[in-house]
Amino acid sequence: MKTALREELSARAAEFELLPLLRLLAHLGYGPGQIVFATHASSVSQAALVHALEFEGEAEERVRVVLNLGMSSAQGLLPSYLWREVDEGDLDAQAFHRFLAVLEHGLLSRFVAASYPETDPRIFADFTLTKARYLQLLDLRAPAGLYGLFAGAFPELGVLVEKVDLKRALATKPIRLGSALLGGAAFGNRAFLPVDARRVVLVSDEERTAAGEPWRQEIGRRLDELVFPTLAPLAVDLEVFLLLTEQRSFARLDRESLLGFDQVFGGKGAHRRIRIFSGRVAKGERGHALERAR
Repeated sequence: MKTALREELSARAAEFELLPLLRLLAHLGYGPGQIVFATHASSVSQAALVHALEFEGEAEERVRVVLNLGMSSAQGLLPSYLWREVDEGDLDAQAFHRFLAVLEHGLLSRFVAASYPETDPRIFADFTLTKARYLQLLDLRAPAGLYGLFAGAFPELGVLVEKVDLKRALATKPIRLGSALLGGAAFGNRAFLPVDARRVVLVSDEERTAAGEPWRQEIGRRLDELVFPTLAPLAVDLEVFLLLTEQRSFARLDRESLLGFDQVFGGKGAHRRIRIFSGRVAKGERGHALERAR
């Protein structure tokens, strides 16, 4: 299986961008110490960055990535008189290219590490943690920061962010005659506390994504996977709405149709405003607050 995959990679190497190719090689078990970078010597500009992929060794334990980049490439910085010396036979061509190969691996590997630092553990031991720390430098509670976060998580949708006042439900001890403390109990087992919150409205012309998934489900998935883990350390009170500007389907007797989300045929209003989430996003406090369409 892996042998066939290596053969296909070698045959289609020029179709790859460099970063996806390196990620695929890492998936196959080739770490930085098993990858050798080399330059395709040419005086003519090439159409792709990756020229060839060559697996070496008896067990194919090394891989040689040949790039159209480096000192001996068409864009190389070596003076032309050196190549004239090679062409005229005044320099040993094989020895000269072997010498360049030693230098080019170091230069190209450092170029790749500088271009894609997330792939080199010597630069970032944990790039996911590094990105999380970069996010901590931003004020994600501010409307501008929250707008950037949602615009990145939902690039297909319009994003509106505004400050609103919400009421947060707090569990309290019910009032009991002779044992209640003033300010520490309430009628019933809950009290509602006004809080400063943020309301995010996601605007879509379509009810479904390009893949055919209803937007209300896709938004819930991205909130769980992308947005909430980022906002949880900040403890943010949040409301998320989906605003559909066009109506193309209506409520019907079907398991995929949800009462309260799908509009009844003949109803008033062309726009639908669907609440996806309302509550507090914080570590350990999300479960009871979710009000998501399923």
